[in-house]
Amino acid sequence: MSTVPSKTPNFDAKIKPILDALPEGKEAEICRKFQVPPITMSPEKQLNHLSGFNTGLAFFWKPHKDTDKPILSAIHPDNPIPVVTEDEWASADYSSFGKSIDPSRSVMDQLWDLVCVVPHNPTRCVQTIDSVAVGCVSSQSSYCVSMSHVVNRCFYTYALLQGEDCLDAGNGMQVARSYQCGGSNEISDCQYIYESRACLNSSFLFDCWNCDSCFGATNQRNKKHLFFNEQLTKEEYDRRVAEIDLSDATVADTYWKRFLSLWKTDGVWPATFGYGNEEAEGEHLFGCVRSEGCFWQNKSTDCYRLRLGAGNNGCAYASGEGYEQDCYMTTGGTYGSKNKFCASGSKCMSCEYCHNCRECENCFACVGLQYKKFHIFNKEYSEEEYWKRVDELKCRMMDDGEYGKFFPAKFSASGFEYSAGAIYAGYSPEQLAAIGAPTFDPRRGQVFGPQPTEAQTIEASAIPTRLDDPNVLEVIGKAIHDPELDRNFTILPAEFEIYKAKRWPLPRRHFVSRLTDLVRLSNSPIEEQATCGSCSQSITTYRNFSFPTRIVYCNACYLKFLETR
Repeated sequence: MSTVPSKTPNFDAKIKPILDALPEGKEAEICRKFQVPPITMSPEKQLNHLSGFNTGLAFFWKPHKDTDKPILSAIHPDNPIPVVTEDEWASADYSSFGKSIDPSRSVMDQLWDLVCVVPHNPTRCVQTIDSVAVGCVSSQSSYCVSMSHVVNRCFYTYALLQGEDCLDAGNGMQVARSYQCGGSNEISDCQYIYESRACLNSSFLFDCWNCDSCFGATNQRNKKHLFFNEQLTKEEYDRRVAEIDLSDATVADTYWKRFLSLWKTDGVWPATFGYGNEEAEGEHLFGCVRSEGCFWQNKSTDCYRLRLGAGNNGCAYASGEGYEQDCYMTTGGTYGSKNKFCASGSKCMSCEYCHNCRECENCFACVGLQYKKFHIFNKEYSEEEYWKRVDELKCRMMDDGEYGKFFPAKFSASGFEYSAGAIYAGYSPEQLAAIGAPTFDPRRGQVFGPQPTEAQTIEASAIPTRLDDPNVLEVIGKAIHDPELDRNFTILPAEFEIYKAKRWPLPRRHFVSRLTDLVRLSNSPIEEQATCGSCSQSITTYRNFSFPTRIVYCNACYLKFLETR
């Protein structure tokens, strides 16, 4: 049987003895499939590094590369990566920045030169209309929404798939007309809902499914008219709930504390959350097949160590990916195939070490290219010359210890401290310094409605507690100072109308703090060992930053526990 000749024969010969020497196991299988050397750090650290390239809660005004006019951007104003408007970027041909290979310099150093001069699209969004959004696909009439897909008339969301008329929602799918919802799917007309599914008209739920008109409940299924896990008649339930005005921040805080106490004492956590999976291991997996070590994946198949994505197939070591096929160590990509070591690619194929490219094929170490083939450092080559040069570069990178490693931290457009990794895993100042991640002042270029003077700024503590307070209109649209973050935020008039209509309390903290805390009520992607609270066997679960001490059951004991509910 004939075989296709290798296009990089020298590289293949160089990596073969490395792959042959690997001990058998899943890691060796992955390395051989993708023809890459083994990772040089632990899987957890590798994924934490990759997540540092995914959009977090990063909303800034960054000067335009040429005009200095402020542009809404996911990239900090002090980050050296330049930006132009979305329309300018979409119509540009950045092969004009192409340069010849310099054999005296490392590939990463030459690539960094390009990253610092080739403009980046500022919001990293697709199909956004009338929105303040970063890292989103199809957002409309929304404000401060990040890494979300199909969100309409939403305020302050993170990692939300299909949201409508929501405020403060994250890590969920199909959430409508709801407030403070985390890790939950198919939720309508609710507030303060966590790790729940198919619930409506409810408040303060943890791990509840198919519940309607419940107020304060944990680990319930198919229930109505529960009040802090007590079964009531419809009449008694309606009477009690009617007396509670959650639009009063003092009342909302009182019930939050009561619910938190119930959650801590009565709430039981399964070893992992998810459903509809087949031979899939990980946390927050939904409809996944034959996948291992994954986190927050929806309908992904044959994947290994992925974080934050949907519809992926045959991928390994990736973060923030959607609908990718057979890609390795990539971040922020969508609808690509057979890419390796790429960041923020869209519809690319067989590219390596490319940064923010669109619809490119067979490109190596390129930045910001669109609709190109056979380019290296943004310079075009014939197909024959391209493969010859790529073979040489990959061999040199192997000799230099570069090949097989992802971009250094400084290549992150969002910046590690404003990335998904900062939200889900957390980086200490020491960790950021150790990997050479630059840090930027969060107060520079901050985004909120008004541009304040010192006299106009209101302290968060001055916001009236009651939504119906006649003085509340004096804070709407003004700059509000959050002393916790030492950053300003605002309550927009359109946002205020939703608070009034839904009777939700006005916020007193910056949305970055609110959404970070919301996400961290769910489990992180970091594996840890625990003891089943029922049968005492050792189990693998996932760390929770908000609940370091909690009741965790193995899956078998958890199902038995649910039967008692």
